[in-house]
Amino acid sequence: HTSVEMSIVEGLRGLYADVRHQPSFSKKCQRSLHLSWTACTEIVRITAAIPYAWRAARIHKQHSRKKSPSHYDDNNNNSIDDDDVLLLPAVPYGSHKRQVADIWLPPRSLSESNEDANNEGGAGKNRPMCLFIHGGVWSSGEAWHYAPMARCLAQHGIITAVMTYRLFPETGAKGQAADVCAALAWCASQVAQTHNGDAENIALVGHSAGAHLCALALCAKAASLSNLVDDDSILKKASRVQPRRFVSLNGVFDIPSHYEYERRRGVESLSTMKRAMGDSHEAMAALSPSLILRGESKCADADSLSGRRTTRLFSRALNKDKKDKDKDKDTMAPSSIAARFPDETYFLTALGDTTVPFVESVQMHGALQEAGAPHSELLLYPAPNDHGSLVLAWPGGAKHRFGDNNDLAPWSRDLLDIIRHK
Repeated sequence: HTSVEMSIVEGLRGLYADVRHQPSFSKKCQRSLHLSWTACTEIVRITAAIPYAWRAARIHKQHSRKKSPSHYDDNNNNSIDDDDVLLLPAVPYGSHKRQVADIWLPPRSLSESNEDANNEGGAGKNRPMCLFIHGGVWSSGEAWHYAPMARCLAQHGIITAVMTYRLFPETGAKGQAADVCAALAWCASQVAQTHNGDAENIALVGHSAGAHLCALALCAKAASLSNLVDDDSILKKASRVQPRRFVSLNGVFDIPSHYEYERRRGVESLSTMKRAMGDSHEAMAALSPSLILRGESKCADADSLSGRRTTRLFSRALNKDKKDKDKDKDTMAPSSIAARFPDETYFLTALGDTTVPFVESVQMHGALQEAGAPHSELLLYPAPNDHGSLVLAWPGGAKHRFGDNNDLAPWSRDLLDIIRHK
């Protein structure tokens, strides 16, 4: 797929630049060997994921065969199995080819479920909604990769939209956060209205880099900076749309700190993270949600970019192309961002994750609490020991049904409970 090819190309570019800047021939050889070993390890990891990819692609193809203008319109459902999930693939929320989302709709039979009375996902109207934002080092990712998870959420009565966004190098984190804002506004209006979703009960769920983009978008929205991209009118509407809850899955929030972690692992040149942020320490700090919040909670230390300086850098990063005669306008008022976060925030993270350590979630959770966010909760899992299982280790069987949680991992059950909670 194009996004995977793009990620590989960008990784090779970073590798070449890293080797070229080594001071001597021997250093170049040593660095080349190290990066080649790292690249081979990554290839082995990707190869090991082929069985999952085949299953996800099969599920995606199976459910996208059926299409209907409205899943719950009795005049358009003759070919739809009442017990089956429906997938509407690649529905556009913007004009770019990657500004699309797969919409997974719950089975019609759930409208007659006994759970209907409890309004926890069984109702044909006012169903809870989930907007999922994938990871992929800001440079890769496809909606079909998450078909097992999305189908399971839909089987439990949740209208689930799995969005894709513009990738680096076509745009950076700022533009990607703008895509999240646009998709959120689209979900709250068009998707909710067309498919009987509850626009006031949307869960914004992000994994890895996707969690960072969610948090960045929420910081911008809270600071009333809807103009993440100049002359994009939909974002002015997006600033007024707020999810009920934000759920992070193995998210990264302190970009300079994570860059140092990647550097110690020797993978910083293969990762596109620094380049997607703006290729400087100042740019990385400006787009780090935990640093922005630490500044507002006055938990800064002398060696970090935080406090009003961090929020000022954040504002400038989002509006760097604008000419503002009043320089004071790019400074945000203290203690305003966290207080305007969603009603509920949850951090789900694996203790054994070596790609994005759990400390990223712990620090972001602490920053929100200290800055006065409405509600923040941290959920730690001793297993799995990898980065992707929270979004990939979901049941693939078509017979999985609402209320059947025996085959779900603990994090899957927790995510379902969080999203379906009214």
